[in-house]
Amino acid sequence: MAGHYVIQAIFFIVGMTALAASATDADWLFCSREARFVVSRLGRRWARVFYGTVGILLMMLAAYFYRAVSQ
Repeated sequence: MAGHYVIQAIFFIVGMTALAASATDADWLFCSREARFVVSRLGRRWARVFYGTVGILLMMLAAYFYRAVSQ
């Protein structure tokens, strides 16, 4: 029963981390191997915008799931 709350919390925490990393221009994210593709295609500035947007969307998705499950 509480498994969906764990998934919602993971979505929210990952979204918050992505948003915070993009806002602070965190080297640990933008110099990582996983983000190298996005940074090379978009540039560092637009990669920050991209990851910030993804973070906001993940947090909104977590809130939507919380609201949908709670009703």
